[in-house]
Amino acid sequence: MVDVDLGAPGGAGVDGGSAVPDGIDAGRRRIELPEEPSLWEQFANKGNLSNLATFVIMVVGIIGVASVDKEEDEGLRLFFDYVLAAGLFGFAGGTTNWLAVKMLFDRIPGIVGSGVIPMRFKEIRETVKDTIMLTFFDREYLQGYIAAHAPRMIASLNLEQRMAAELAKPEIEDIIRDRVSATMTSGTPAGQMLMMAAGFVGGPAGMVPIMKPLIVEFGQELAKKFTTGFDVTTMVDVDTVRVQIDALMTEKLQLLTPQIVKKLMEAVIRKHLGWLIVWGNVFGALIGVISLAVGYGA
Repeated sequence: MVDVDLGAPGGAGVDGGSAVPDGIDAGRRRIELPEEPSLWEQFANKGNLSNLATFVIMVVGIIGVASVDKEEDEGLRLFFDYVLAAGLFGFAGGTTNWLAVKMLFDRIPGIVGSGVIPMRFKEIRETVKDTIMLTFFDREYLQGYIAAHAPRMIASLNLEQRMAAELAKPEIEDIIRDRVSATMTSGTPAGQMLMMAAGFVGGPAGMVPIMKPLIVEFGQELAKKFTTGFDVTTMVDVDTVRVQIDALMTEKLQLLTPQIVKKLMEAVIRKHLGWLIVWGNVFGALIGVISLAVGYGA
């Protein structure tokens, strides 16, 4: 994979594409692209090899037709006629399909409609986003997913152990002592009662060993209750989650310039489109042979 740095926020995108939106940090302005194929890999694909094969057949047919006199050897001449028809029509069919594939990805001057993928990159990225939102993040599915998996995710947090570890820290004793002192001096009825109780144990510091075990036990029970009895669906607004997911995808898709969309689409489908060229060669050759057999061009 190749990392592409799209530049500073608000700057020009790759190959003159749309500017990178402000507010997107440097790490999120990087997009991984597939490795560029070597020259040999670009040539040695099924489509080019099939075109080359039909071109060779066509050349053999041309040479055979030109070198064999029909009157001297009618059978051999007829054979080369069929070779030429198969090669010519096959090469024409494959080349036409090769041009059609190229027109999907590259703009060809003078040919209307070429370069449709980079030209329609905005529609492509919007379609990708809409498809993902409708397929994977529809409201009913997302609500069911949260209801099914949230308890397991909450349980994996080990809230009881974490609460116990936090309450076991020495700072907790300082917090208890400070809060007891503050309550005792507050002038409230609870503060007066606490002052009387503290007088029997040596002041706020003496209240710490009494209150800390109660607080630790209460904290662990609260964490357990939160883990087992908490209904996350009552607190998580699915519509808000969908809006946030939509905004995140929109922000990320804005980084996809025409060139990046083209490269991503090429990595996914271009090698498979080679079959269009192969079958163009095959059906073209069949059409050529059949046309000659029924008398066309004879």
